[in-house]
Amino acid sequence: MSSPALPAPGSPRQHGLDTLRAAAILLVFAYHYQVFVSGAPTFGWLSSIGWTGVDLFFVLSGYLIANQLMGGMQRGSSSRCRASTGGACCARCPTSTWC
Repeated sequence: MSSPALPAPGSPRQHGLDTLRAAAILLVFAYHYQVFVSGAPTFGWLSSIGWTGVDLFFVLSGYLIANQLMGGMQRGSSSRCRASTGGACCARCPTSTWC
């Protein structure tokens, strides 16, 4: 039995999260198809839980953004926002960039 392929150290992609993101999008699609097109639960019980796809997508996005920010702080580098814009986006959204 072989172990699953792990991303190389320092690799920015986490393929398991991409799979979860795709599942979230499919849940939202199934729900919208039921509500706006068919009016019946075409995809069975998946059509009724489409809102969980939105929740899952937001949780994954928050995790990925926080992971980038915390990784930069752990390495001791400044945030990409501060380095590339001179802190302009820090003035717009200070809590997300931790200036």
